[in-house]
Amino acid sequence: MNEVSRLPDMFVLAQDLNMGTQPHSVTKSEIPDHVLYTVGTCVLVIGSIGIIGNLLVLYAFYSNKKLRTPQNFFIMNLAVSDFLMSASQAPICFINSLHREWILGDIGCDLYAFCGALFGITSMMTLLAISVDRYLVITKPLRSIQWTSKKRTMQIIAAVWLYSLGWSVAPLLGWSMLSDHSFFQHSQCSLL
Repeated sequence: MNEVSRLPDMFVLAQDLNMGTQPHSVTKSEIPDHVLYTVGTCVLVIGSIGIIGNLLVLYAFYSNKKLRTPQNFFIMNLAVSDFLMSASQAPICFINSLHREWILGDIGCDLYAFCGALFGITSMMTLLAISVDRYLVITKPLRSIQWTSKKRTMQIIAAVWLYSLGWSVAPLLGWSMLSDHSFFQHSQCSLL
């Protein structure tokens, strides 16, 4: 029997197993309380460490003028975006895990997803900028000295934030939809 003729049988089997177009859903009763509390607490602890650690990086940057080099502006931008990610995501995840449901409504879910996307994409793009900067310093050391300036670094950082904002705001404008049907159904909202 060839592979093409077996395809309809496999499709029927997938539908019988509820694997067709129906999304897999887990009911609240299937997730024990201790799992939600454990996940929420772990996220809160990691988020708190992220908040404190990134605040220390920002404090070092602002208190020591020798650290204010163009290359370190990328590190500062990464610390800002990671601080905002930790501060905006961890407490909300923890609170909703304790309540076992999403308590902030549709607007809260929109803002939660927007902030998570904005700060997450900003962190990734900042890491990309750091990588490109380091690549240029290693492969073209003399040219990189000419290219590196505070103004150019700030332009790149502004471009990173604008790029991130462009991708983050799209779902709020109807490009996608937000749903509260994640693995921890009703305890978190997620972007579909």
